[in-house]
Amino acid sequence: MAEDTLVTILNSKYGAGNYHEVTDTNEYEFQPGAYVVTALIVDTQAANVNPTGWYDSSDPDSKNLLFPTPDGSIGVSKSFNPGGKFGMYIEPSDGTTYYSKASLNGGVKRVRLFTLDTGGYVLGFEDSTDNDYQDVVLELKGASLNVPEFPTIAAPIAAILGLVFIFGRKKEGL
Repeated sequence: MAEDTLVTILNSKYGAGNYHEVTDTNEYEFQPGAYVVTALIVDTQAANVNPTGWYDSSDPDSKNLLFPTPDGSIGVSKSFNPGGKFGMYIEPSDGTTYYSKASLNGGVKRVRLFTLDTGGYVLGFEDSTDNDYQDVVLELKGASLNVPEFPTIAAPIAAILGLVFIFGRKKEGL
């Protein structure tokens, strides 16, 4: 029996066009706050058990297990409140840890991330080499990606534009 693709799974759960893949980065981490994660799909044909949880972005070895055996947790939701930026992980049976940040996986992308029109995210993990990203699929609510806030970006740009304006005006007065 053929497995459903990740897109088929998402279309069935959320409806086509109600989610969008994040493609501008493979470095997925989230801001601190209160979260609820739900195990949506676990590939039962895989030999891996794939314990799943979250890790502190400043110390990826500090893992916090949410689902010891995700295949027995389909539809189960767990709440957590990390004190800092965090990411998600799975641990295939071979003892490896695959993180939501590709740089922690030797640059190899192990997660596809989707934003939901209703708010939140879906993470599709890859635990092998077939690139189906539906080995463990999680829904994360209450989450926000770690992106620079507007003032962080705006202040340097405003300073540069101000200098250009000031020095440009002085040339005209000579």
